[in-house]
Amino acid sequence: MKKLLTPIVMGLVVAACFGSSKTPTMQYFWIPLWQQARPAGSGPIDVVIQIEEMDVDPGYDHLRLVYRISPVQLRHYRFRQWVTKPGRLLTAALQRYLRVKGVFRLVVQEPQPLPNYILRGRVMALEQVEEGSRRERWSARVAMLLRLHRSADDRVVWQMRFDQKRRVKERTPQAIVALITRLIRGQLDQELGHLTEAVRRDQLGR
Repeated sequence: MKKLLTPIVMGLVVAACFGSSKTPTMQYFWIPLWQQARPAGSGPIDVVIQIEEMDVDPGYDHLRLVYRISPVQLRHYRFRQWVTKPGRLLTAALQRYLRVKGVFRLVVQEPQPLPNYILRGRVMALEQVEEGSRRERWSARVAMLLRLHRSADDRVVWQMRFDQKRRVKERTPQAIVALITRLIRGQLDQELGHLTEAVRRDQLGR
């Protein structure tokens, strides 16, 4: 009997180790703000805007996507992460968005050529929020602050602060990231006119 059971037990062990489960696949995400953006109607303002790498609050300054399961507890996905850390990711996405919109002559990340204005920002939240007794309600939340500084004296000529949370129908990280992208792009579209008007006024006042 023992001789009969031994091959069976060994077969079950081998199946459990090698054949019964799939190895999780790493998934990478970005925030393509420039996609679905349309060029602005007016011509570009003759200024150079430098976008500095955005600061990110420590709880979100990770490659792995963050999900919140209570007001006091955050967790990180193991196999779901950003293509690069959020500060660098959003800086590059914002640069490409402004280039597509075409409202400024040049948008750069390095101070070459010397910029007229510097755009600085901070991310206070970039997360999936799970609520309800069974964590069945999922929402995307993003909180950001952007400030445009005059490079000559560091004076703030424009700023945008927002904190938005919206539920998703499909409870997946893909749906969360897609909604985060739409929330940021929608806020930028809404504020773009105020940004360009602030730059025009500042240029006329100099």
